[in-house]
Amino acid sequence: MGKARRRLPARGPFLLAFFLIALFCVAGGLGPLTGSDPVPAAAQVADAAPSQDGAQKPAAPVPGARAEGAPAGGATAGPGAALPGDDAAPKEADPAAGPGGPPKGDGEGAAQAAPEAQGPAPQAAPAPKEGPGFSFTQLEGIARVRARGEFRAQSKDGSFLKGITEGAWRQISYQPREPLWPLGRSDFQVGLEHPGFIYDQTVAVRLVEGGKVRELPFDPSDFSYPDPGLAAAVRARALGFAGFTVLFPRNAPGVPERTVEFLGANHFKAAARHSDPGVSARAVILNPAQPGGEEFAYFREFWIFVPEPGSSELQVMALMESQNLTGAYRFLIRPGSGTVMDAEARIFLRQGSAWPRKVGIAPMTGMYLFSEKENGSPYDWRPELHGVDALIYADGAGDYFHRPLNNPRKLMISGFDPDRPMGFGLAQKDNNFDHYQDIGRRYDRRTWLWAEPLDPLPPGRLELMEIPSSLEIHDNVLAFWSVDNHWLQERTALHARYRLFWMPPASTPHSLGRVVSNRLLSRTSKDFQEFYLDFEGSVLNSITPVEGLASVVTTGPDNPVLEKSLTKNSVTGGWRLRLRVKPPKEGGFVDNLLGSQEEVDGSQRVSAHLVRGENLPQPISERFLYDFPPR
Repeated sequence: MGKARRRLPARGPFLLAFFLIALFCVAGGLGPLTGSDPVPAAAQVADAAPSQDGAQKPAAPVPGARAEGAPAGGATAGPGAALPGDDAAPKEADPAAGPGGPPKGDGEGAAQAAPEAQGPAPQAAPAPKEGPGFSFTQLEGIARVRARGEFRAQSKDGSFLKGITEGAWRQISYQPREPLWPLGRSDFQVGLEHPGFIYDQTVAVRLVEGGKVRELPFDPSDFSYPDPGLAAAVRARALGFAGFTVLFPRNAPGVPERTVEFLGANHFKAAARHSDPGVSARAVILNPAQPGGEEFAYFREFWIFVPEPGSSELQVMALMESQNLTGAYRFLIRPGSGTVMDAEARIFLRQGSAWPRKVGIAPMTGMYLFSEKENGSPYDWRPELHGVDALIYADGAGDYFHRPLNNPRKLMISGFDPDRPMGFGLAQKDNNFDHYQDIGRRYDRRTWLWAEPLDPLPPGRLELMEIPSSLEIHDNVLAFWSVDNHWLQERTALHARYRLFWMPPASTPHSLGRVVSNRLLSRTSKDFQEFYLDFEGSVLNSITPVEGLASVVTTGPDNPVLEKSLTKNSVTGGWRLRLRVKPPKEGGFVDNLLGSQEEVDGSQRVSAHLVRGENLPQPISERFLYDFPPR
């Protein structure tokens, strides 16, 4: 008998610490913006068009179309493929250069071969060419030098402002006497963020123009304060910035709007056309849900490159530090119908330190409380309450997987092992206002985030963490690529390149049929779990009942399928799959009392997808996945 999940002992203090992840992931920055989402490389998504019911429905994706430089569908990195990680020290790194200037030398080291590198392979976009002056290579050198020293706590010179409310903090507006670069030079503008509320740790921000670096000093006269007393208190102190936002005319020519934001710890998010901000990204996640709590990483310094006249791309670099690691990051930002961001990270282990037990690449966070799957909540008037509703991922064979999210009774950790992973994301698939009824928060307009590797991913697995929550202000869902810890122990540096797409709700990175709803029958009986799965898509909807379809359902050995039926939906044009599956046995009283989290190993996972016929095995829909939550 397969063992479906492992119950771990209660760790009250660490769970409390882990729950603070949610507090750090509150979507406090882009606030009431008109946000949006990206155009994925897996299949470009056209602008969303309004449907008859008022919801935004994206135009059908172009099958096989890919954004420039994106990895090709079936490419693979074989055993022994090289990962560009280098462990050598820089040639002449100069600590005295300090944060304002690069160290001497180019900071290059010997590349290290990575056994068993996996991911979409080598037909990736080349790294951006570096011009004269300050460069990513030099930022790597700074990160290497910092890795030779001990971790210094982040400056909290804004801690005296932590007591002000979010409303009071938002009333502090950036009104500089002159912009950071002439307004006619580029569509990009940058606004600096004032510390306060939960943003008490400050960062240095610099401009790079013509290769030369200029530090931006904090000047209270660049801000408008609603409270004169607060203004006086700020003038009496030397402060830094909480972060910054990038403004871009994403909805109307000549009307710049907040489009990208770097604010708080190592968080950042983006918006795009005709949507509101949703999923947040992080530079790295360290030791989530581990004994002793999370190791928090922070952006310490930023370099913003003044765009060339007429440029449609903005480059940002950042220095990251944590207790045991340092990192150099580069972001190339391209707003459009969606916001696309190419990210590159070189992470270094501090001398005398050990790698955290869990290191996550391309982490992203969202909020899920309930949806049609739970038939609403007796404690809330809204039919659904979520900013994301599914984990989506793709493998090298071109299959896409849909795993609906849970708000479990216990912390739930699920692992997935796609063969040659091509991408993953936290999706907001439902953009129908009637399903939410929230006029103020407009969850029907929330963006979702898709990540695609530009270089092969290091060995590891995709992880999904779902945290019990009753408050919508907390991000309680976390997805990331978890790097194999044994692989990490053999090296002192980690390199990753990936592309992020902030996309409109209900858009898709593929042309397959989509799982548009999944409803579960409440467990009135312990003998079965009943599923009602709705699939829709242009190909699926065109197939008539006479032609017919077939369903493929797999379960674990202890969870047999008891019944299944597939029916054409004459109202929507899609297809509905009804399943009855034997659920796993409930844990004993003592297990339920002591277990504070559960790790799902997939041995009792339910999988279902549609094919054209029993002898035509090629999927024409996403593969629906279901992990039984803790009972």
